[in-house]
Amino acid sequence: MKTYLTKAIASAIVITLFFNCSIESIDNSVNALNVNQSELDDSTPVDPCIGQDPKARLTNNGSVIFDIEIYSLDGVLLNHEYSIAPGETTAWKPFVSGETMFSVSNSVVADEKVVYTMGTCMEFDMEIGADNKLTAAVPVQF
Repeated sequence: MKTYLTKAIASAIVITLFFNCSIESIDNSVNALNVNQSELDDSTPVDPCIGQDPKARLTNNGSVIFDIEIYSLDGVLLNHEYSIAPGETTAWKPFVSGETMFSVSNSVVADEKVVYTMGTCMEFDMEIGADNKLTAAVPVQF
């Protein structure tokens, strides 16, 4: 009698576990995951810049090779790129914040220099026009 009682109790526990479980469709759980992911994507704040150094680049739409040098106002070279061929664009060149002089030069046309106060999260996208002169542009926040 003892053996049957133990087996009956064990069987009752197992049967109870089966009745307490619920089966959910796999499709529903996948949809729920997709909804949760899209909620995360929509609610995540997008802040592209948090205290990043300013940066600059040069696009050469002229007909001669140009050089760009980035200086602090006390004459320290912060970044540079030489031999930018016609049709090329440099990579973004980071540098420290502060009053900054941008010097664009070549061996044919007179050098051009511009000075701007550059803060964090600023970029200066410079362009050489078809006339081999620096086009009017100003730094912007990114």
